[in-house]
Amino acid sequence: MGVLAEWKSLFLGGNFSKIVVLGGGIALHAINIFVGSTLMPSIVKDIGGVDLLAWNTTLYIVASILASVFVAHHPAGLGPRQVYAIGAASFAIGSLLCGTALHMESMLLGRFVQGFGAGILVAISYSMVRALFIESLWPRALALMSVVWGGDFIGTRNRRSHGCRRIMAALFLDTSACGVFSLFHCMVSTA
Repeated sequence: MGVLAEWKSLFLGGNFSKIVVLGGGIALHAINIFVGSTLMPSIVKDIGGVDLLAWNTTLYIVASILASVFVAHHPAGLGPRQVYAIGAASFAIGSLLCGTALHMESMLLGRFVQGFGAGILVAISYSMVRALFIESLWPRALALMSVVWGGDFIGTRNRRSHGCRRIMAALFLDTSACGVFSLFHCMVSTA
């Protein structure tokens, strides 16, 4: 099988929906890191809290790291589908909290919840490559998922053309769609 054929097989049959869900989970995290950082000046102008500004990124990243531990030691009886759903729901709830925040303290709570959900999505996505794809596709699946980390361009571009609340609402809708899609179509139900 040639190199092009191997890449093509990553998108054929059931593999397409799998790579979309796994890449989507990583994309939400990658884009949100940069969107959050890029939007902070606009958010501070809107709700105040410049003295708490650094905590936005700190809480998001700390929660992401904690979530990776959750994925490694998820409660018995939960399969990858359920863990992914918990991550998507957490990210969606965090996005909703951020989008409706009236002061920086509630924004920080939302960022922590978002970060926890994003950390789950990234950890479960990378960990499921071996279970969802044949061995010859592992390097390509991981490479494609790694390309997703280009979210800084999207965050910078969208800040200039959309308000911060509309972007948080879009993240909420994207996460909800990703979670529903994964629940009904893609993830294997065994660990």
